[in-house]
Amino acid sequence: MYDSTERSETPSRLRLYRGPDDIEDCLLPSASGTPATAQPAVVALRLRDILPTLVEAIRGNYLWIEDFLDDEVKITEDLYQVLRAFAEMHGINQEVC
Repeated sequence: MYDSTERSETPSRLRLYRGPDDIEDCLLPSASGTPATAQPAVVALRLRDILPTLVEAIRGNYLWIEDFLDDEVKITEDLYQVLRAFAEMHGINQEVC
């Protein structure tokens, strides 16, 4: 646990993000030496691998989860149909459904 009476001898180094023009400074160079694109990497995962973490983050009302609310998530057609039916049966108002 963090003890608020302890002080670090090294000052924190935070960087202020100023907008899209500032993003190139944050990107790692590619093999060619030019900055990498701002496109996020895509990772394929099973729902069972991420669901417990997502449930805990939502139940705990962690703020970081809000950073990803507008991220696109690809799901299979059958899962989409099940989610749609579930939302309709339970009166859940979702834009997609």
